Amino acid sequence: MKKYPLVILFAVMLAGALIPTYLYNERPENVIVPAIAKLKDAKSLMAAVTVGTFAPDAVVRAAGADPSLIALPIVFVGEAGVNLPKDKPMSGTATFVVIDNDNEKQDVTFHVVSADDGVSYIEFENVPTSKMSAKVVEELNGKWYSMRSRGLAALLVKDGEATAAQEDPSGKPAADAWLRIRDEISSGELFGPPVALGAQVLGAVNTRRYSLPFKHDALVRLAVDMKTVLRGRTLTEDEKIEVARSMEGRVAELDIWIDRREKRIVQLNLDVKSIDAPAGNAAPQTSHISILARITSWDEPVAVDKPADSSPFEQFIERLKQK
Repeated sequence: MKKYPLVILFAVMLAGALIPTYLYNERPENVIVPAIAKLKDAKSLMAAVTVGTFAPDAVVRAAGADPSLIALPIVFVGEAGVNLPKDKPMSGTATFVVIDNDNEKQDVTFHVVSADDGVSYIEFENVPTSKMSAKVVEELNGKWYSMRSRGLAALLVKDGEATAAQEDPSGKPAADAWLRIRDEISSGELFGPPVALGAQVLGAVNTRRYSLPFKHDALVRLAVDMKTVLRGRTLTEDEKIEVARSMEGRVAELDIWIDRREKRIVQLNLDVKSIDAPAGNAAPQTSHISILARITSWDEPVAVDKPADSSPFEQFIERLKQK
């Protein structure tokens, strides 16, 4: 007879362990959509960020770069902060270190300050002469250069159409596109059915991890809106078709970690893969970029201090021509 109390005790313990799990096992979308919506409502964010990118030599050449000057994969590690006001443009700061496997060299560091007046500032440190000429390094290292924020973004993504002369002076197309981006992300319309990946502890935070595949048509809309923000004007129909074509063979997936207590996102990982099919019988070339962001603070204003001494980036180009 004594065995029955033990059986009952075991059953009670098992139920006690399973009931909380059952109660938390909500439909993923009921957890994810409110958590993503909190990102839209955030006034500012700070995050520790790691960016990794890889591309085969053929893809690097197709982008107009010299593979011998680029050590792939490239990994950036740093911190970024952004203010997200609803009535004026974003502003923020970022500092990144380019991780180099050569322990004898100092890691290249760059700092970015983006003000809400549309001007950004960038400074490089420890750029090695082995990657470019000494005169370029002399002008680049330790000096702040200013340029239009859209111009800086266009330089990074090699978009020659993002010029000040073509921008809509009203600013409305870019503002409307940015609102669409925020609304589509916060509504969850960008993503296909979420996949629950289980519980995970990040530091002292208990989280649930979910995988969110992007819908391809939504990814194209997002790319069109991002290009509109970058160029500061409404895209032509031909440009929209070109953006859609450029998204062929591109697959994106977002993993998010949601704080089980606060019900908000504490970490994100974006993976984007591009598969380019060369002409002939050549094997497909796959490029990959991964961005991991751990949110470290919410709604704490980010101090955006413009450098006291800076030169227009155009002056950097002119000085190089004179040397």
